[in-house]
Amino acid sequence: MTGPGDDAARRMAAQAELAGDLAAVQRWGAAHPEVFAGAWYDNPPGEQPSVPVRIGVAVAAPPGDYPEYADRLRALTEHPDRLVVVAARHSLADLEALQRRIVAEVMTDTADPYVSAVRADLPGNRVVISVSNTDETYGRELAARYGPERVTVEYGVRPTIV
Repeated sequence: MTGPGDDAARRMAAQAELAGDLAAVQRWGAAHPEVFAGAWYDNPPGEQPSVPVRIGVAVAAPPGDYPEYADRLRALTEHPDRLVVVAARHSLADLEALQRRIVAEVMTDTADPYVSAVRADLPGNRVVISVSNTDETYGRELAARYGPERVTVEYGVRPTIV
């Protein structure tokens, strides 16, 4: 019988095996910021331990160019069969610029509701804005301001002070 600790250890070992591939993909991304939309470990759900850990890579390329980028990325890796290349609408550079803009424009406000966190969601290819309360009015205003196709709003997220 295996437990949650065994699953975590298996995932960590698989991620360590793919660390060189992830680093190679990230180096490629640094050289191609106009199309690189992020890379991450794509862990299978806990109930599917037979599915291998993979590397997810998002590329913001025109549809006709997408296969060429996928081939280039696979050629950089030791485990090309464990690389999943997906299409994205926004580059990581664009998401990070939007994230900085949101932080500069709304995280200085201390009124309630307030923005408690802003982060890039690489697999989702969007910026996540966390707001302090559960009233969706403020969240809808933020989504309209920054583009509902580029942001997702989470409600009731307050920082925890330990």
